Amino acid sequence: VLARQASSVLVDENTIYVATAGGLYFRQQSGQAWQQVHRDIGQKRVSSLVGDGDYVYAATDSGVYRLAKSKEEVVKVYALGSRSLDEQDVSDGEMALSAQIKDMVVSDDGKKIIVVTTQKIIFSSDQGGTWQQISAQGLPVSGIGKLWIDYTESGAETLYAAGDGGLFSYENGYWENNLAQVGNISVNDAVKDEEGNIYLASADGIYFKSVAYANTKGLGGGQIDYADMALDYKNEPTIRDVQQMAIEYANVDPKQINSWHNQSRMKAFFPTWSMGLSRADSDIYHWDTGANPDVLTKGRDYVDWSTSLSWDFSDLIWSSDHTSIDSRSKLMSELRQDILDQATRLYFERRRIQMELAAKKEMTMDLYIEKTIRLQELTALLDGLTGGEFSQR
Repeated sequence: VLARQASSVLVDENTIYVATAGGLYFRQQSGQAWQQVHRDIGQKRVSSLVGDGDYVYAATDSGVYRLAKSKEEVVKVYALGSRSLDEQDVSDGEMALSAQIKDMVVSDDGKKIIVVTTQKIIFSSDQGGTWQQISAQGLPVSGIGKLWIDYTESGAETLYAAGDGGLFSYENGYWENNLAQVGNISVNDAVKDEEGNIYLASADGIYFKSVAYANTKGLGGGQIDYADMALDYKNEPTIRDVQQMAIEYANVDPKQINSWHNQSRMKAFFPTWSMGLSRADSDIYHWDTGANPDVLTKGRDYVDWSTSLSWDFSDLIWSSDHTSIDSRSKLMSELRQDILDQATRLYFERRRIQMELAAKKEMTMDLYIEKTIRLQELTALLDGLTGGEFSQR
C-alpha cells in the first residue's frame, strides 16, 4: 500500500483504512499486513473515506460504496450519473465522464451523509438507501472541493462548502459566500479551531476568519458595526492615499507618459546645431630652393569654418521617439499594476488585523503577540512601498 498514491485515511475503532489510486486497503492498528477490499471496489481509484460508526463509505470515480465492518458486504449506494440506484442501474462504463465526487462528510450523530460532486450536492439520512438533492442556489458547485458540518452550543448544525469562489454556508435553502467582502479567493482546505475561528488555505496564502466578525447568518457570534470600528482609523491614510504614495515613490505616475509625449513634440521647436572647421590650404610649410642652402619657409595658414541650424517640424505630428515611449509605457503600466496590487493587499490585510485586535476578543497571548508583530510587519512593508510616507501620514 505504501507504493500506491494515497488520498484519504480513516481510523474506525481498531481498523485503519487507506484510500489509494488502486483500491481500498485496511489493517488492524496492532497488525502489520495490509489487505485489499476486493468486493466491487477492486482496483478502482478511491478518493475519499468517511464513517458513521456502522459503515465505512468510500467514494470512487463511479460512485459511493458502503463497506460493512465485517468487510464481507460492499454495496454501491450511489452511482454517478443516476438519480437513484432503484431507478437506473448504471454501470461503470456508462458514468458521465464530467461527474466526479469531490468530498464527503458525515454528521456527528452518524444519521446523515453528504456528498458533493462536480454537478450537485446530495445527502442520505438512511445510510445510503435513498438520496435527496440539496439546493445549490448561490453555490458554484463545480468548483467545490471541501465540505464540513459545524455545530453550535445548542446543537444546531450548519453545512459549509469551500472551493473556487470562497467559503459558503448553507442557511434557509441558500448558500451565502462568507468571503464576499474579501474578494474571489480559491480555497483549497479549511479548518476550524476550538474558539470557532476558521483558517483557510488558498493559493495566495493562509486566511483567517474570526468568529468575532461573523453576523448571525454567517459563522455565528455577536453583531459588530464595522462603520463604528472604522472610525478609530479615520486619521490613517485611505487606500487611495496609499496607492498614490506608492505610485509617486516608484515614479510610475501615468502623467509621466503624457510628459514624454509632450517633450518629444516640443523637440521640433529646438534646432539641430552643427559647426565645421577645415583648412583651405594644407601646404603650409615648403622649401625655398632659391638661396643656398635651402630654407624651410612657413606660408600662410588658410582656415575655413562654418555653422548651421536645422529644424524638423514633422516631429510636431509624429516623432520617432513615440515607438520607444510606447514600449516604456507598457512596461511602466505593468509595473504600476503590480505595485497597486501589492499595496492594496497589504493595506486590507493590515486593516483586518486591526479590526481583530480592536474587537478585544479573548485570545491567547501567543496569538495576540503573533497578530501584533504581523501588524508591525505589514506597516513596515507599506512604508517600503511609500518611502516611509505611510507612517509619517
